[in-house]
Amino acid sequence: MEVCNGELRSSLEYGASVARPRAIIDGVRVRDYTKGTNYTIDPIADEKETLDVNRSKIAVCRIDRIEKVQMKNLTPSEFFGMEIALKVAAYVDGDTLALVRGFATFDAGNIGGTAGQPIDLDGTSPTLPVEKTLAKAAGTVRAQIKGKQLASLVFVTDSLGVASIEIVLMGKQFDLAESVWKNGFAGPVRSAQLYVSENLSADADITFNTNPSAAQTFTISGFTYTFVSSIGSTPGNVLIGGSAAATRANLVAALNQGAGAGTNYIAWTDSAPNYYASVWADFRLTATDNGTTGFTLSTIGSGRLAISGTATMTVNANYINCPFMMKGAIDLVVQDKVEGEALPDPYQMADIVRSFVLYGVKLFKDGIKKGVNVKIKA
Repeated sequence: MEVCNGELRSSLEYGASVARPRAIIDGVRVRDYTKGTNYTIDPIADEKETLDVNRSKIAVCRIDRIEKVQMKNLTPSEFFGMEIALKVAAYVDGDTLALVRGFATFDAGNIGGTAGQPIDLDGTSPTLPVEKTLAKAAGTVRAQIKGKQLASLVFVTDSLGVASIEIVLMGKQFDLAESVWKNGFAGPVRSAQLYVSENLSADADITFNTNPSAAQTFTISGFTYTFVSSIGSTPGNVLIGGSAAATRANLVAALNQGAGAGTNYIAWTDSAPNYYASVWADFRLTATDNGTTGFTLSTIGSGRLAISGTATMTVNANYINCPFMMKGAIDLVVQDKVEGEALPDPYQMADIVRSFVLYGVKLFKDGIKKGVNVKIKA
């Protein structure tokens, strides 16, 4: 992740730690100097934080002889191996960008709108949302570091966010379209370097306190949950309970793929004909019932969530978390020689292709003040 303080180490082992010292000089004062008078010596301290290399991930697929024959001039192991490596890289990207939640929140309230609400880059209230976001987010980061050395500022948003920014800047001789797909870098905007990623984390808050009728639905980014009076066997079915709270609990369990599978809901499975299992898994979604009228959704690496359905509900907030920060505010350590290999399958006429990564990521204490979490409306 180019915007991080990144380090590649070929000798990493699972469970290893990377240490970083932090100087604590809060007690040091700037004082008047008087000739012939002893000066005051103020206390200092240091603190060591560690980044644990405790994330090991692998992606594996089987390439049958049939694929080898049908792909002819291509090398299937290399072709699929590259795609798998990109999938693993996106996973690491999502883990890293999710740490933006550790920054201070920057929302509509920071640009003259309603505090607590995400910023609508295409909206009209408050006025000039793009210009105000770019200028005030940069100003907020500068204020947070209180005059300390300011490194390059970066702003990471998704393709739709970049499009909204480009629409505003078109009349100002800015052209982001030419560079938007070059290693994620989309060019300079005002005081920051703009990067694009579809692996941002997302959050949503939903009021759901009316019990749905049979056949009504709740849809999230193309995956439709259907409320039923008899559970049946169709993936995505959610049993209607005796109250809105009971049904909501079943829906939350279904979203989490938690307890109650087969009884209160039917889980998505690899064999479901209309289900792309890896897509749902890539949401890395956590649903939480607030115990009163609704529930929240929180994801890692999913990008924007599209929420709809025929059941009665209100989407109070739905946004992606976009870091506006000093370059290097988040630390990422990755094993530099990622294992990617193809091995003969001992049981079938096929090859096993796998890609492995070992890494650690952390937002250190001295990085927290170096950025803000810009909440952009989905």
